[in-house]
Amino acid sequence: MINNKKLWAALGTAALLASAAIPALAADTGVVTATVTPQLISVSVSPGSVAYGTLALSVNDGSRTTKESGTITATNDGNVTEKFNIKGSDATGGSTPWTLSDTPADTGTVAANQYVHDFSQTVPFDETTDKSLNSVTYKELAASVAVGANDTSELQMNMPTSSTDASAQKSTTVTVQATAI
Repeated sequence: MINNKKLWAALGTAALLASAAIPALAADTGVVTATVTPQLISVSVSPGSVAYGTLALSVNDGSRTTKESGTITATNDGNVTEKFNIKGSDATGGSTPWTLSDTPADTGTVAANQYVHDFSQTVPFDETTDKSLNSVTYKELAASVAVGANDTSELQMNMPTSSTDASAQKSTTVTVQATAI
């Protein structure tokens, strides 16, 4: 009988081991669908140019010759809320460029071959809240612009006190930058 018990124990152990090696015949799966939309930062500006016309040179920094332009409109063409920033550039054309000034902070100083290009977040132009463009650093134009919304601003040129090549037409660019917030 002991041999029979050993035999049955051995057969039982073998059956257990064999059944553990057989994979389960039932299976189940679950599926997760993942989607993503790439962030798009995009801005458009209209109109594409501003013509100030012919302006006299400024008498001095305290008596600047200026002319208001029409408005410019920056539109959020992206798919997230954006912050708009703005900067200017030196004016080129002729033999001597004009340097863009924003010193002292946000008012600038006109001088020989040096001009100020202001922007106002208020239309019509508001001299009490305007800021001077900088050619190196962006300044905030609009803190939060929703998708499809726009921001309207106005530009103003402050002429230099003298120009080495006074009759030469000058050109400058204004760049509007969009960043995600």
